[in-house]
Amino acid sequence: MKGEEIVIKGIQKNMVVVKNTGSRIFEEAYFILREKADSGGKKQDMVTEANRIIAANILSPEKALTARRERKKERRRRLLFFFLGILAGAAASATLFFLL
Repeated sequence: MKGEEIVIKGIQKNMVVVKNTGSRIFEEAYFILREKADSGGKKQDMVTEANRIIAANILSPEKALTARRERKKERRRRLLFFFLGILAGAAASATLFFLL
């Protein structure tokens, strides 16, 4: 992966552009450096850090499937608690109705 440092005109921000990320989805990635970042660092260090961030945030197919299953499981759990809450409210209302 190749990176280059760019200064955005008028804003004076340093940016690292990573081309050919290796992703099927993203062609390029743009990283804007912090103002307090060590600008004396080597360009290759910045590119290496950008590549590390990209690699850490791209999900493998197995991780994507696991994440999808976890979201479905969480959705079912929330739905179950929602209906249990409705049932508890209905039971409390029925109890009060018959007692009064």
